[in-house]
Formats: sequence, structure tokens, C-alpha cells
Amino acid sequence: MSFFSFGKRNKGSYSLVFNISSGSVAGGIINFSEKEGEDVTYYSKEIIPFQDEISVPKHLELLKSSLTTLAARIQAEGLKKIEASTGRKIRIDRVFYVFSSPWSVSQTKTIRIKDQKPIKITESYLSKLIKEQEKQFQAGISKVGKIIEQKIIQVKVNGYAVDNFYGKQAKDLELSVFFSVVPEDILLTIDSAVSKTFNVKNVWCHSLSLSTFSIIQDLFPQKKDFIHIDISEEMTDISIIKDNVMISAASIPLGRNDFIRELSKELKVTPEIADSMISMQTAKSNDQLAAMRLAMAMDSAARNWLSKIFEVLDSLKDKIYVPECIFLIANSDLIPFLKDKLEKRDFKVLIIENKKIKSSSDIADTVYKLGLMFLDKLYKI
Repeated sequence: MSFFSFGKRNKGSYSLVFNISSGSVAGGIINFSEKEGEDVTYYSKEIIPFQDEISVPKHLELLKSSLTTLAARIQAEGLKKIEASTGRKIRIDRVFYVFSSPWSVSQTKTIRIKDQKPIKITESYLSKLIKEQEKQFQAGISKVGKIIEQKIIQVKVNGYAVDNFYGKQAKDLELSVFFSVVPEDILLTIDSAVSKTFNVKNVWCHSLSLSTFSIIQDLFPQKKDFIHIDISEEMTDISIIKDNVMISAASIPLGRNDFIRELSKELKVTPEIADSMISMQTAKSNDQLAAMRLAMAMDSAARNWLSKIFEVLDSLKDKIYVPECIFLIANSDLIPFLKDKLEKRDFKVLIIENKKIKSSSDIADTVYKLGLMFLDKLYKI
């Protein structure tokens, strides 16, 4: 769609792309060429150190140190590898950051204009409407936050959704605009960590929420109403899409690390052992007794996770129709387990996993890959 394409690539240039998640940071050197599809020339990931009990100030410090380490590795290993293969110095001219929660907050605002006289839809007219909503959104979400994205995701002219809307006349105009905010201190922390290694002035920021929503639309165009749930190390993000518009988004502070904490407590083992037990259970390599004990502890943790999910969904049932189709997005080995739990609640669950994503990159990080596909779509010529 035209309103997603507003940037151009520089031929022969490279970009840095970082995914800033709740419990990890991933990054790489990417070549966005003229042809469709991205070339991942180097990729690496750094896990934010595990905390038995989350301290927000400490977590922010750990995020900064992890990102600093990752950026230095990308320079030392990535640049060296590319320059050795090309035989020349390369130039990195852009940095992209894709933020997950809790670092970003997103919301869709719907603007509706009705008039007796037809309104001509122009770029300047829509820009004025969005600017008005931008001020309201920023004041309502965060006084210290910065809006990193404001994207038109749907335009209805006289009640019908259209793609090519500029120049059309409308007595009834409905505009759905997606906004994302990141607090200023987070942006400063990220910039401080990366700028120790890379001094790139051309910086673009986006949210994983919009990236995922956009790519699901591309992969499953027949799905107009759905829920997508993104499970990271410390957070679970829930987005509800109705008629191809994200109408509600929420985050709960529970992720894979909470399963580790629960298992560590219930089974009286270290977090490291609990972590490996989850992986072994998924691979079905635990012995029978260990598998039974783990299953009971995981069921307990899952009940807590599910109760929080349904608190969000139940709070919306009086206001909106809650779709029965759920897309689960994660790199987590918990996905098959959680899919089973959700399907027992009569949801149809589809897993967005690496092998189902058509992309030129061969990395196993599904979440990072979704972000790359979105950037390729957004900034392609």
C-alpha cells in the first residue's frame, strides 16, 4: 500500500537493524538492495541477564550493557567479515530500531469527518488531521515520550476501505492511524549504547507491534479479524485486529522467564536448570518422572499466564467482538505448549514460525525476521 512506502535505499549501502526486546537484543548488518528481500550479512543476539526478581532500574542498566556488547561484536566480527569478503571498506548509513514492550506503547486512533460538502483528500489535509491526533495521543500516553511512528493503516471513503485515496472526494472520511511512543530516557539509553561503537546520524524507529501486524496481513490476507500474541522473555503483548485495523493493544508482564521463575520455585532448582528443563521437555528428552513433575509445574505457570490473557480479552467483550483466531509469535520453545492450552479454550491458533516465513535471510530468529520483512516493505523503492 502506498502509505507504507516513504523511504528509499541508497545503492550499495548497509544498515544496522536492532530488535530491542524485553529480555534480549538482536542486531545485524543488513543490505537492503533494489530487489525485494533483505540480505543479512551479519546477525547476532545478546540475552539480557536473568533476574530472579525484576528491578526496572537494574533491567535498564542490563539492557544498555547488553546492547553495548552487541554493537561492539557487530563491529568487530560483522564489519571484519563483510570487508574481508568484499575487499573494501563498507559504509553503514542508517540505523533501524524495532522496539517491543515494555520499551514502546502503541495505539490506533480513528478520525472520522462527516460533512455535507465533499472533502477532497489531499496529503496536506490528512497531515493536518494526523498532527491534531498526534498531540492528543502524546499527551494521553506519555508526557515525556516521543512518537516514533504515525502510520495510516486504513482509509475509508464514504464507508468503503480504499488504498488509492488521494484526490478522491468524500462526505464521510474515516482515517485509522497507528501511533507508537518510546520514553525519552529509553531512546537516550539506546543511542548511548550504540553510539559508543557506531556514529550513524540517520536513525529510524518502529514498533514490533506494527511490524507483526503488517506482515501477518501480507502472509494471511484472508484474515481480517484476529488476535496476535507475542511472547518474549519478560512480556506478552496482545493485539486485537478487527476489519484489518488494530483496535486494542495490551501488555502483561509475564513471559518465558516467568515460567523459569515458577519452575525454579516449585521444583527447587536453579533458574539455569529450570531453563534447560523447559527446552528438554519441548524436545521430549526428559525422563518420565522428571517430565511428570515438570508438566505439573508448567501447568501451574500456564494457568497464571492464561488468566492474565483472559483478563485482557474478557475486559473487552462488552465493547468489541473478540476474534477466535490467534497468531502466536515468538522464538520461544514454549509455543507448542501454549498453543495447546489456548486451543483447549476453543481458539484456532496459528504459529508464526521461522519455516513459514518466506525471506531471503536464513537466520532462525523469527521475531527479528518479521522486523526485517517490515522494513524491507516500508523502505523499498
